[in-house]
Amino acid sequence: MKRTRTAVMALLAAAAFSAHAAATSLWTDTSPSLFTDKKALYVGDIVTIVVSESTQATQQANSDIKQDTTVESSDGTGMLSKFFNALSLEAGAEYGAEGKTTAGSNLRTTISAEVVEVLPNGNLLVEARRAMVVNEETQTMVLSGIIRPQDVGRDNMVMSSVIAALNLRYEGKGPIANRQRPGILHKLFNVIF
Repeated sequence: MKRTRTAVMALLAAAAFSAHAAATSLWTDTSPSLFTDKKALYVGDIVTIVVSESTQATQQANSDIKQDTTVESSDGTGMLSKFFNALSLEAGAEYGAEGKTTAGSNLRTTISAEVVEVLPNGNLLVEARRAMVVNEETQTMVLSGIIRPQDVGRDNMVMSSVIAALNLRYEGKGPIANRQRPGILHKLFNVIF
């Protein structure tokens, strides 16, 4: 009877402990799938953007304006007519201008962006922000745009050239950037003169 009671107690104890034990799998939801690539598809996923932007713009303008004016009097009678016969007026003006403006920029880098919204058509709205401080100079890059899931490669990378509504801003703040901006007196002289 004592053995039976001990066996029953052992069974009850084993049942009580087994109720708290949870079955776990070796494969979790975060494990990479054997059949698909891990690509950004959902809000909060990270995608790497390869920024390769190059711009070149040239504007050229030419203007030529020419104006000639001649005033002559015809023969007539009277003293006033004789005065105008001796007087012949000619006037002319020429104006020419030529201008050319050339600007260009290159930006090549990679930046990681977060999916902030999945649009109703399945496209992904992404945003990225990176700030670096080098020698007291803060370089900030801000990027946003819309990417299609099929444009994301197997390596979870996408080129900036396929991003729709791309908004890319790269700016610097610090001593070097301040020296490149005109001062207040320079701006004032430009307004006056």
